[in-house]
Amino acid sequence: MAGIINKERVAFVAPASHGWSIHAAGAPNGAALRTVESLRDAADAIPPDQEIHLALPCDAALLTRLRFPSTDLGELGGMVRLQLEKTLPYPPEEITSGFDVVESAGQESILVATAVNTGRLEALCQPLRDSARLPARVTVFVLHVAATCPRDEIVFLVYKENGKLVAALCEKGKPAAVQVFADAAAVVEALPRLLTSAELEDIPTAVSLVRLDTQLAELEEPLCAFFGAPVEFFSPDAQAPPASRADLLPASWKKESLRIVRLQQLRERLLLAVAVYGAFILMALLYLVILKAKVHSVDGKLDVLRPQLVFIHARQIRWNALSPAVDPSRFLIELLYQIDKSRPADSVRVTSFHATGSEFLLDGEAPTASMAIRFGDLLRKNPELARFKFDIPAPRILPNGHAQIRIAGKS
Repeated sequence: MAGIINKERVAFVAPASHGWSIHAAGAPNGAALRTVESLRDAADAIPPDQEIHLALPCDAALLTRLRFPSTDLGELGGMVRLQLEKTLPYPPEEITSGFDVVESAGQESILVATAVNTGRLEALCQPLRDSARLPARVTVFVLHVAATCPRDEIVFLVYKENGKLVAALCEKGKPAAVQVFADAAAVVEALPRLLTSAELEDIPTAVSLVRLDTQLAELEEPLCAFFGAPVEFFSPDAQAPPASRADLLPASWKKESLRIVRLQQLRERLLLAVAVYGAFILMALLYLVILKAKVHSVDGKLDVLRPQLVFIHARQIRWNALSPAVDPSRFLIELLYQIDKSRPADSVRVTSFHATGSEFLLDGEAPTASMAIRFGDLLRKNPELARFKFDIPAPRILPNGHAQIRIAGKS
């Protein structure tokens, strides 16, 4: 069933106050197995037979409360997608979204929609990808924390996440309004503004309970005075992760995860085959003894031919060293010309370029990710650069919205 986290063979990885916490499969009350500094450490700590369910920090995703005139989940998914495409500054293909239903009454539904930029998600999960441990499910941690709140109360929730403070106004166990702050003082200062903004969006603000991270005792008095509501302390890291149906895992990752699982199964079968055919290896060793005599004969012939091979090898090395100077197609100026000719537009700039006789590395910048990808495709299709094998990682989105390019070519 979608959203079940604390089941066998699943490790739930979530942002801790600093670093990441790992909730072990089958651990009592979902207790955290350990806390690690990075996702790379988390991938190393989780047994290979366990799936990884990753909860994103709040500042890595967008959460918004929406109201739609429908209760059909299929229709709601399409409406959420359309609304996010209108409001988010990314192309539709670079957005992965999901939603949780807060309330359905009559023909109307209130939702909490979540979305993440695929490029940012790929950058965050790169350590997991490098370890061939792509997550099987991706959610946002504030959804799981909010789900521990009483559903019959309006709860103001504050907890620590990756060194920052997440404040959420929770309605029926869902985060209706969420904001990230640098410190406790900023939370107190922003309270009137946060509630006014929530009221303008028709979000209930009659807080009846304040839930505070145990590390934020300094907020107990000001929040109690502001809301006039009781304060309850809790530890996000110790919470059993409740369900959330909003899965932000890109469709392409699901295929890649399936491919990785199949490769692991194939590896296991190969190991079994190695054990079965161990007896044949012993027979092969006996056969090698017979061949040893023939090898001695071949070695004698090689001794005769070795001077000629050394001469040919020396000539080849000399030619490879001279080819950049005598072969016009290998001139550095020709290489630069072909790279410049492959730019899809003048707005695609090459900011640095380093080259040797057989390889080059360039950095550049494009106004959009699609144009950066187009530049890489044109380089690959340029017949004058056919001798190069290109390594073109996905472009990285810069703060100004441009795409940073890094391309390596090796002949």
